[in-house]
Amino acid sequence: MTDTSRVISADFNRDGIADLAVITPAAELLVLLGANAGLYHRSFRYRLRGQPHGLDAADLDGDGMLDLVVAHSDRGGFSLLRGNGDGTFSATRDMVTTQPTTWSLTPRESEVARLAGAGHTCTEIARILGISRRTVETHIGAIRSKLELKHKRELVQLAKPPG
Repeated sequence: MTDTSRVISADFNRDGIADLAVITPAAELLVLLGANAGLYHRSFRYRLRGQPHGLDAADLDGDGMLDLVVAHSDRGGFSLLRGNGDGTFSATRDMVTTQPTTWSLTPRESEVARLAGAGHTCTEIARILGISRRTVETHIGAIRSKLELKHKRELVQLAKPPG
């Protein structure tokens, strides 16, 4: 990450008002909840380990709440913070890769990854999404390649909360 902060906007507390997630130059992640008249108040602060490189928000575990992912440039891997739905987050263990991972899943691959991570079979995913089982298998192969996973079960393991 350069010496400028990284900022994304999303509705982290599901109140219909845009909120901000910011990585500061001091390697802290701040979540600022939007209020009326363009004001914000801090709801969450987390000290990142390592040099943050990127920030993204998505519902990674399919619970309807946005999660945050921070990529690390100095040691590879990423930090995953699961959204609680109120603008706060629960930190999970950091994930470290042996090589930098490219997070370039298409929207459909993200859907398939979420369902596979929840433990659905390819046949179940095909039925849910209204696509063929073979198409799901193709998406799973692309996901495994992009995330450098050897087996589909690693998606399920990645989606499980620590503990």
